[in-house]
Amino acid sequence: MINQLSVFFPCINEEGNIENTVRKAEEVLNKLKLKYEIIIIDDGSTDRTGQIADGLARKNSNIRVIHHPKNLGYGEALKSGFYNARYDIIVYTDGDGQFDFSEVSEFLEKIKDNDVVLGYRIKRQDPFLRKLFGKGWKLTLLAFFRITFNDVDCGFKMVR
Repeated sequence: MINQLSVFFPCINEEGNIENTVRKAEEVLNKLKLKYEIIIIDDGSTDRTGQIADGLARKNSNIRVIHHPKNLGYGEALKSGFYNARYDIIVYTDGDGQFDFSEVSEFLEKIKDNDVVLGYRIKRQDPFLRKLFGKGWKLTLLAFFRITFNDVDCGFKMVR
């Protein structure tokens, strides 16, 4: 049974989203009755993301904030989340709130028998060109390798 979960949100310049994203996650995690931590990785934001994150951490001892002094990129933000997670099951999603965090309950069911659970977008909210390139990539894989994949290049994943 899974009873502990580390959650992290890599973000840069998400002052308009991070509070709502964290609040939604808190609601879900409290309903699941898990021991949890939320780590907000402020990757060198130039807006008020860091201050808002610090305020959230002051109000909830389950929230921690890691500040990068300058933007180090998504990969470094992910490393900060993984290296600082306290629990064996880790889930992360982008700090812009584009994913429905309540789906983490489905991830928890799947992680019991797997080491990694990858989310994917059912309905992409990307610009037209990005959608076009995605379809081109999918067709290329099908034509050359006879394989198909869902869009696993989204920022909603769980690892053991």
